[in-house]
Amino acid sequence: MFANLSKRLHLLATSKRHSRRERVTLRFETMESRALMAGDAGVSVIAAANLETSEDGQTAIFSIGLMSRPTANVTIPISSSVPTAGVPSVSSVTFTPANWNVPKSITVRGVADRTRPEAPEPYTIVTGKPVTRDPVYRAFSAASVADVSLVNIDSKALVVVDPINTPATSLVTDESGKTATMQVKLNLQPTAKVVVRLAVSNTAEARLSSTRLTFTPANWNTFQSVTVTGRNDNVVDSDKAYLVRVLPAVSTDKRFSRFDGADVNFVNKSVITGAALFNGRYDATFFGTMLPLLSSLPVAVSGNFSATANNGAIQATLTLVLPDLGLAPASATGTISNSGDVVLTVANGPLAGFKLRGKFTLASGTGAVSSSGNWSFNNSFGSGQGSWSGTRTSI
Repeated sequence: MFANLSKRLHLLATSKRHSRRERVTLRFETMESRALMAGDAGVSVIAAANLETSEDGQTAIFSIGLMSRPTANVTIPISSSVPTAGVPSVSSVTFTPANWNVPKSITVRGVADRTRPEAPEPYTIVTGKPVTRDPVYRAFSAASVADVSLVNIDSKALVVVDPINTPATSLVTDESGKTATMQVKLNLQPTAKVVVRLAVSNTAEARLSSTRLTFTPANWNTFQSVTVTGRNDNVVDSDKAYLVRVLPAVSTDKRFSRFDGADVNFVNKSVITGAALFNGRYDATFFGTMLPLLSSLPVAVSGNFSATANNGAIQATLTLVLPDLGLAPASATGTISNSGDVVLTVANGPLAGFKLRGKFTLASGTGAVSSSGNWSFNNSFGSGQGSWSGTRTSI
């Protein structure tokens, strides 16, 4: 069998019908090393068809062997035509008169170029002119030894997502149900069905029209659209960023089964306006001299408190009553931050300009919720502390 194989290789090497550059290529569907027995001189390259590497570290293997015993060591240089795409495990292989008939395996590793997702990149592992003192093999040219063609796959480019964006160019949805659209396709024809899975990083902010997209060898390069709809999270808050995640694909085609595409950035805008949030009672006690003409004894303060939502901000109003002093009720207005910090300023009366500072938290949900908390104050009029309680009416 090996004698016949040697003769076939010799015919390939000497026939100009097979290669104007006298190149010799022998391809098998398997990659295991094969011993070659003595025969006519030649260099055999054994490689599977359609070799692929990937930026995730997938490797490919091919072998080189001699077809006859040399009279001296024979070294075959090995290099990559595109080192940024893939590189061989060795820069050369050497055969001796003792081991010439055992092919040597070379592993090729894909290289990640750290650029944005790109199309599969073809490259070649180049085999050079034999270096030897053997006059027969020394006469071989570089073209007499077959190169090996490969493709380096960018795993992020296997699944193409449009748009590819950054936080500065996030797509926008809102809490009233505004939608945005993203598209997905494959960048390489699969050999089997490929299912691309999608998920929202924060399901309180958005929902997807589909969480599974199926691609086949027939429709792989046609974009499929996914509608992203903003949701009301029933919380008064600011605009919220979230992601639509492209999860690892599911397929019997191993090129796709571990790979996903780039996630897409979204922002869900808060649009709640005029919703009643909280109605309650406020009570506190001030200490120190509030005004030069007033007593320095502790002064009781009370009032009604309310808050409404307006595009993510909370507007608060407090009717301030000082029963011990007999003053007319005063109005204090201000805002409540997302963290619950309250700053209210008295707008009228002898306490005009007085700032009330405090903190409270609104519970999430859609039903009525009872809440309570503490206040503390400190400004030029004096200091005070108190509490409030009430019921959140709706969001």
